Amino acid sequence: LNPRPKMLCIGLSSRRNLCIHPSVSEERDPKIVDSKCRNLTASWRRENQNELCQLYEGFENITDFSSFEGVLSLTDLRAKGSEKNWCPYFLARKLVDRANIVVFSSQYMIDPRVFSAVSEFPPNSIIVFDDAHNLDNLCIDALSVNITRKTLDDSMMNITTLTKAVQQIKKVDEERLKKEYSHLIEGLAQSNVTRIADQIMAEPALSKDIMEEVVPGK
Repeated sequence: LNPRPKMLCIGLSSRRNLCIHPSVSEERDPKIVDSKCRNLTASWRRENQNELCQLYEGFENITDFSSFEGVLSLTDLRAKGSEKNWCPYFLARKLVDRANIVVFSSQYMIDPRVFSAVSEFPPNSIIVFDDAHNLDNLCIDALSVNITRKTLDDSMMNITTLTKAVQQIKKVDEERLKKEYSHLIEGLAQSNVTRIADQIMAEPALSKDIMEEVVPGK
């Protein structure tokens, strides 16, 4: 008999559901969990700090992923992580490309921001939606943006601040250009280029058209 082919089925979820870090996993807010996780695992942070996530470092030391097989639920991934000192979240992310079956929330497939960070499945993949009658609401939620009054007020404040900063930069650049122009006129007047100096001295100030063309933002 031919040996049964290896099969791998994994469950995939957020950091909040898979994290087993002693302090990070105590957080209830998914955004805080994501932020603390990134602070411990981002490459640029790992190079410049002593406090590291030992679970992630353990995951980084895995050299062979071909031995993983069977069904690995979220509970199984957390148990495996605790046993081997591996990060269950990054382990699941890594095994997605090797798994025959991946189970995750429908939102992971619908929301392009999430799906792009998960994986790219082969063209012949079969997608099964459970509870599909809610797909329309999921699509609306995933592709909608909620704008509050505070968001609008903050945006207006930022625009006002930016406008003031641009106006200040324009003023500084205009004064600098006028000063350089005056130095040029004085230098020509003191040199032997008398004809050119006389022409410039006839109109020593920069015209408004030139100022608007040269100064950024004009």
